[in-house]
Amino acid sequence: TYTGPGPHPCASQASGRQVAHRPWTELTRLGEAKRPGPKEVRVLSVNVTSLQPHWASLAEEPWDCLMLQEARIGPSHWILRECSRLKWVAYLGPADEDDTSLVMTVFRHGAVTALPSLHSGPPARSQQFLWHAGGPCTWHLVNCYAPVGGGDAGRLLRSSMVREALADAEARPAQPCLIAGDFQNSLPELPVAAAAGISGWADICAPEPTCNQAAVPRRIDLVIANRPMLARLRRARVRWDLGVCTHAGQELVLAAGKMPQVPCWEQAEVFQPRRSMAPRPTPPYRQRLHRWRPSRRPSHSPILISRGSASWR
Repeated sequence: TYTGPGPHPCASQASGRQVAHRPWTELTRLGEAKRPGPKEVRVLSVNVTSLQPHWASLAEEPWDCLMLQEARIGPSHWILRECSRLKWVAYLGPADEDDTSLVMTVFRHGAVTALPSLHSGPPARSQQFLWHAGGPCTWHLVNCYAPVGGGDAGRLLRSSMVREALADAEARPAQPCLIAGDFQNSLPELPVAAAAGISGWADICAPEPTCNQAAVPRRIDLVIANRPMLARLRRARVRWDLGVCTHAGQELVLAAGKMPQVPCWEQAEVFQPRRSMAPRPTPPYRQRLHRWRPSRRPSHSPILISRGSASWR
């Protein structure tokens, strides 16, 4: 008996109508969040040579993650205070000899976990992050600015940086991973190109050139993605309209929501006919004499007809 204040919680049943629960097939939401997050995210990677004169134009772009090389700013720079005012999260790489950071990554939203720098190259030239921008996907991002020059030794060093990032990402093969930055070489010029191609990695915007400092424009800024990242890629383009004179930016639009179900073909099992359906050869007459035959006796005492004698046993 209900004795609490106010009307009975089930007062709607007082009218005599029986209240029934709706079946689960009629529910409008089933196991989904009320705010599932963005459907797409934009990642912009660019070598700015110096960030301060280009920050105003870059801040107006509709990116969600900004990966910068050659930022050359310190921990007390006004750009960091501006990011804090806008509630953006900015990460500076380790400082070099001049007490400035060469790599910088800015996130407009989401949860970010900073990982240690790559061990193959100088610590001040790489960054690694795990970024969750909402939805079911977490992105593994690697921002690199490889050393310049050095001949074959420098090319091997740059290749080792890419190889370490590849090995780290292959430990989590289902997680989308992006390796972006200035590597001073195109991907086919690095010895790691064969291993990257066999593992399913690809330079997204290749072979578009990204640097015009040489007589012939070259592609030295790479955006290398694994197979899960390529599956979420929607659009990609090389942009020369960002206000940077020497390098072009590369913009990627990635699907951040739930991936649609894609029908796939599966090989059917080989049909194995049952023994009762298989044809049975008819044995000769003399072999049939040795078989058990039914008789008028009980089933537990069969009659055996032998070859040499026709007597009953």
